[in-house]
Amino acid sequence: MLLARSHPRPYGSAAADHWRQVVDDYRRSGLTQREFCQQAGVTISRLNWWLTKTRRQAEAAASMGFTEVQVSGPLMTPVPPTPTWALEIVTPEV
Repeated sequence: MLLARSHPRPYGSAAADHWRQVVDDYRRSGLTQREFCQQAGVTISRLNWWLTKTRRQAEAAASMGFTEVQVSGPLMTPVPPTPTWALEIVTPEV
């Protein structure tokens, strides 16, 4: 198991990858949050923030999908042509 203390502090997308690994390590550890955080050198609040974030991402990914849609009748309703019209501009003679 990789613990957060064994890695330098990453930034950007590397930080997200790092914390996903910390969350995975915690979930596999069988330890309480307090015990894990003491061993890994992370705060409980930071662990909880990433636990919530990864749970919400997993829920969002699980709820995405495609749904088949059945359409009855013509796909396009014909639009009657608009009547033609003319415009006459009258200017005063100078």
